[in-house]
Amino acid sequence: MRVRVSNKRIGMKFDCIKLMSWAEQLLGPSKCTAIAFTWDSEEESCGWYNWDETIWINLASCKRMITVQKTLLHEWTHAQQTFRWYNQYNLKFGYNKNPYEIKARENEKLVKRAYKKSK
Repeated sequence: MRVRVSNKRIGMKFDCIKLMSWAEQLLGPSKCTAIAFTWDSEEESCGWYNWDETIWINLASCKRMITVQKTLLHEWTHAQQTFRWYNQYNLKFGYNKNPYEIKARENEKLVKRAYKKSK
């Protein structure tokens, strides 16, 4: 069964199973079991992992498909990490210097490599 979501406001369609398979192929397995979409114009973030197996993607902040893909890779990375250590690093280093955030931002760049391979 395929789960399809569309964002008619900006003309994007998503196949959630395909997105999850793509992320797993690039980064390896994670605790993510679902991708959920929201439209929250008051939330600046493109997405988040709720530490309970769901990656949320905020379509109000993602104007292009590449942004959705980068957000998925970023949050997929968090789904491979542990909440306990994420919090410990946040307390010690702060958000921007948190090693888990640094790794997630690095993994976003894999989107460009994936596009170059497919061309």
